[in-house]
Formats: sequence, C-alpha cells, structure tokens
Amino acid sequence: DDDGLPEILFGTDKGTLYGFNHDGTGLTDSTGLLYEVVFPSGAPRIWGPVAVADLESDGTTEIVFGCWNDSLYVIHADGADAPGFPRGGTNEFRRGAVLGDLDADGTLEILAGNRDGSIYAFNHDGSDYVPGGVLATLPGEIRGTLALANLDGDAELECLVACLDGNLYGYHHDGVGLVDPGGLFALIDTTNRSVCTPIVVDVDGDLDHEVFVGHHNGSFYGFAHDGAPLPGFPYGTGLEILSTAAAGDLDGDGDVEIAFASYDQTVNVLDFSGPATPAALEWATLGGNAGRNSVYGGTVLNPTTVTGPGSGSVGRELHPSAPNPFRGETRLRLSLPASGSAELDVFDVSGRRVRTVWSGPLGPGRHDLQWDGRDAGGRRVAAGVYFYRLRTDDGVRTRKGVLLR
Repeated sequence: DDDGLPEILFGTDKGTLYGFNHDGTGLTDSTGLLYEVVFPSGAPRIWGPVAVADLESDGTTEIVFGCWNDSLYVIHADGADAPGFPRGGTNEFRRGAVLGDLDADGTLEILAGNRDGSIYAFNHDGSDYVPGGVLATLPGEIRGTLALANLDGDAELECLVACLDGNLYGYHHDGVGLVDPGGLFALIDTTNRSVCTPIVVDVDGDLDHEVFVGHHNGSFYGFAHDGAPLPGFPYGTGLEILSTAAAGDLDGDGDVEIAFASYDQTVNVLDFSGPATPAALEWATLGGNAGRNSVYGGTVLNPTTVTGPGSGSVGRELHPSAPNPFRGETRLRLSLPASGSAELDVFDVSGRRVRTVWSGPLGPGRHDLQWDGRDAGGRRVAAGVYFYRLRTDDGVRTRKGVLLR
C-alpha cells in the first residue's frame, strides 16, 4: 500500500490468501482474508512465495500466486482479479511465480513452473509471452520455484529451475537452452530428485555469477555461469536438502556467505571471498531477495552496508525505493536521527555514477526524494538495474532498483 512499511502475504492449503500489516491487523478487514479460490472438489492449495509488483505500471500493486487448481492468479491489493487472469495450465502450479523484464522491453513478465514440466510465461496483461504461453518443457515435474538472473551479460534475463528428474535446467528469455539446446544446465543425479530453488550469486568477485542448488541426495551443488562444476563441490551433508539456500554477508566481514539446512538437523554456512555487494546477490534466496517478493531487482538481501564509527545508530536508514520496478519516477526515502550532511547518488551496474539526487545538509527525520530516471544532463537513462547509495557521516547504505521503459 506504499506506506513505507512491509506487509505479510501467504497462502493456505484451503485456497485462501491472507494479507496482514506489520502490526498484525488485516489489510482489508480484521480477518486478513484477501482472496479465496473457489474449487468444486479437492484442495486448491496455494503454496510457495507470493509475488508482488506494479505489473500494470499504474502506481498500484498486483499480487501473483499459483494454485493447485491448475491456475495462476493475479489480483489487485483489494482482492479483485486483474484483467486477463486467472490463466490456466494443464496441471498444478505447486509453487509461486517469479516476475522480471525477460526481454528488456520495459514491462514485467510472469514465469511459473507447472507440475506437467512446463515453464509458463505470460505478459503483465495476461496474454501469452510466447505462442501457447509455454517457454519450455522439462522432462519431469517442476516442484520448485524458478530463479531469474542475467548470467550472460546481455540485456535480457535467463531463468533456472530444478526438475524432479534430478537435474538443473536453464533457458534464455526466448526459451533456448543456456548451455544445451534442450535446456539442461547441469547433469546432477537422475537417481534422485531436486525441489529446491537455485540461487545465483557472485561468490568470487569476478563479476560472473555462480549457481547453487541443494538436492534430495544430500549434496549442495555449485556451478559456474556456463554450467561447469565449481571446485570443492558438491558439498555433502548426508541427508536430503529440501529447502532453498540464502546468500548474504552473515558475519559482517563484507564477503559472501551461503547458508542452507539439511535433514541431518544441521545448518551449514559456506564462506566465500567475493564481496557481498548488491550486484553480487543476483537471486539470493527463495523469492529472490530479503523481501521475498519474487521480483528480479527487488529488495536485496542484506541491503545495508554500514562502516565507520556510530554504525549502530538507530533510525539512520535508506528505505526501499517505491515503486520498484518503476517507470517515470521513484521515491527514495531516507531517515536521519540527527542533523548532518548526506549524499544520495544513483549508480549503474558498471559502477558509474549516473546522478546525484542530493548532496548537502539535512535535518533529523524522514526525507522523501525523487529520481526521474534521468542522468545529470537530463537525459533518460536506459532500462535496467540501478543502485542508490546514501553516504552520511557514519557510513554508507545501498539499495537496488529496476527502471522499466
């Protein structure tokens, strides 16, 4: 609802979707019920992350979720169906959808895996992204959520997904396989299954992202961006890994760590040498980011990097930009506990400063600034990922946003 505070959204086994404010009050009424799937028989379960973004670019939020009644839903924040939805598949959408500008055309697309092995792809208005609405078909069921990333450095996005045949698959935005024409990204273990969501992180600081995924055989796998196994992997735990890993700077040393749990009742943390910058955390956990909104370029995990004296100050913050992704303008909100100097800059993915939004003294409290998607010369910048950096007397904070055209 764009009030600067996050809300909680989740589905249930009864086909109901709930939404609550940060204080436990319901979004629409006291029960928190946002939507109920009407299904003649069986259990229309809603599993997996709920995706949230401004799909229609009208300044309001849409909510995207899959259901076991073979349908993919997009609703408005008030619970009303969005035009063009729901869309049907041939089997259950057992996990949630992911959102991203796959073809760099300035609009978000919706991808969701289906139990029939298909990756369904729709435009924001419910029309087919590709003829028939199926981007690719895998040889087995898809029971995990997809990951989105830019693995090859071009303008378009790629998607990765684990399959019940035990292997990992990857596709370009047009459905062509990343490594193999059939989509096989890495041959893992055909005697077991994989239901985890891959994560995509640059763990060595070479600007190429690596791919990690857990497996039912008890091993945690790591691959280079071209599908080649990483040295030292797989990492064995002994029992099944059924949940998605998370990446970030866990110990505050500025480097990447990856944490994952196993059925052997352990939580494992792997330490890497690459810096834990927002650009490194491409798709860092289930739902992509700490907000788990399943949007490529959404709120990043560990978005705040604080250095210098007084780094523990309460109330000094660079809040998530809104809307994100955005067209036109986005709000950059910062909070200061006391008067002081502040500089807020916008950088592109290469690290080039695009625009200084503010540089000078500010008083205590919350301040709302705007970036209009233009550089210092007033020229419209290209669509893509941008980083907002707030520098104050006691440190630096960074957020990530996505500009659509």
